[in-house]
Amino acid sequence: GLVRAAVAPFFVPSWAPLIVAVTNGALLTLFIIALAAPSGGHVNPTITMATMATGHTPIYRGFLYIAMQSAGSMIGSLLMRATLGWDEVTAQDLAACSLGSLTDAGAFVSEMMFTFVLLLIAYGTAFDPRQGA
Repeated sequence: GLVRAAVAPFFVPSWAPLIVAVTNGALLTLFIIALAAPSGGHVNPTITMATMATGHTPIYRGFLYIAMQSAGSMIGSLLMRATLGWDEVTAQDLAACSLGSLTDAGAFVSEMMFTFVLLLIAYGTAFDPRQGA
């Protein structure tokens, strides 16, 4: 979606996964830092579930955040599809996940690794008591 549109001018087919991954990581880091004070850094249900498990977020508020995050992602997908045109949009245009040459186990391990990195960034910025937020 947004990342794919941002990197389109630099598109080299063999570099595409690396460019999209780095751009996504950089944007997510900036969003977490920017939203740390006003929202507690809740930009992803994974972060919300982790904060619920560690006691940073009450259960009822966590479920409300997850519901709103899910609604926001659906609205964002609809807006992206409406912007690109209803008839010409494919799943790949909306940055659908695909395994490519990864096995199921490889995809699971990479997802676990990137989720760990996401939580590391969130807990190192938004939830670090030294940040003074």
